[in-house]
This record gives sequence, structure tokens and C-alpha cells, in this order.
Amino acid sequence: MSKTPRIAVIGAGLGGASAAALLLQDGFDVRVYEQAPSFARLGAGIHVGPNVMKIMRRIGIEDVMNAQGSHPECWYSRHWETGDVLARIPLGAHAVKEYGASYLTVHRGDFHALLMKALPSSAVAFGKFLTRIEDLGHVVRMEFADGSVEEADLVIGADGVNSRIREELLGHEPPKYAGYLAHRAVFPTPAVKAGMLPFDACVNGGAKTAT
Repeated sequence: MSKTPRIAVIGAGLGGASAAALLLQDGFDVRVYEQAPSFARLGAGIHVGPNVMKIMRRIGIEDVMNAQGSHPECWYSRHWETGDVLARIPLGAHAVKEYGASYLTVHRGDFHALLMKALPSSAVAFGKFLTRIEDLGHVVRMEFADGSVEEADLVIGADGVNSRIREELLGHEPPKYAGYLAHRAVFPTPAVKAGMLPFDACVNGGAKTAT
């Protein structure tokens, strides 16, 4: 291995971008390979807990995330039909005091954009779909769909549910559908606030069960 290890990160999602940013701060030679042709603001709402915010503090984007995110005072679980409170978890100032950082809800695309801006453009290669990887002992060889070949001393797999890295290490194992669905919707809040159901900044809906 070279004096400064060459590290390849496969996948420039939230995990890959975060790993690359932290490794670059520690002086490593890092390059991220992303199969998408360019960055895209994808996703919907995402929760960012205090432990994650501490990592964002190290990366240097905690303040701007605090400025653009929502700071719910509590997490509510309510009955899907009646609005009855099933559980209430204090957040807001309580999270900062107890855990040392904020609890936020943000748009995933905004969060991802901040992470990508924390990386120098020279450290990210788009349009790199990994097709083959081989550990040669002294170096790892990577082949991409565009015909290019790269080498690194260490490869980190952050390539999602259909991870090529995981397949190489553990064999072919397609994802299994667990039978659960998550529905998202956008609706005007005035009608909710007017009496249809209680409105909270951070809430999920469930049903009461007997034990």
C-alpha cells in the first residue's frame, strides 16, 4: 500500500458522502464513484437525530442544517383515525440538553446537497456504475460500465440495497420484500388545524393495540 492509502467509496448517497468527507478531513486520498450521471435532489422528509448531527458538526454543516431544518418539540404517535396520543417523546431543547445536539426533520435532498457541497468536485466521479471488483492482494481493481478501470488500496461499499460490493463479499443475495409499505402525502394544514385532527410538526399514525 502507498504511504497515503487510496480509498474508493462506491456510492455518493448520504452514507458515502459522509464517509468521504470525514476521511478527507483526516488527510486520506479519497475518491467517490457514483453511478448517477449527476447529483439530483431526491427523496422526501428525513429525520436526523442528535448522534447524526454530531457527525455533521465534524463535517462542518451542523449550523446550516440547524438553520434550514425543522426543530419539533416532540415526536407524537397518534391514532390514525381519532388523533389520540399513543406516545410522546420530548425533543427540541430537551434533545440539545440531554444529547448535545438538535433533532431535526429536513428534506433528504437538501441534506444530501449539503453533504455533496462539503466534498471537492475533484473527489467525486459521476456516471461510474461498478460492474466488477477484484482484490489482487496488493490493490483492489474496479471495472465500470463505461469501460474505465480504477485501482485503490481500500474500497468502501456505500452502494445501497443492490450493493455490488456486498455481492462480491457475501455472494448474490437479492433484497426480500418484507410486506410493509410507507405512504407519504402532502396536504394543507389549515383544515387540519381547524379541527379535523390535531396537527404536530413530527407525528406518525398508528392504531391502539391490546396486550
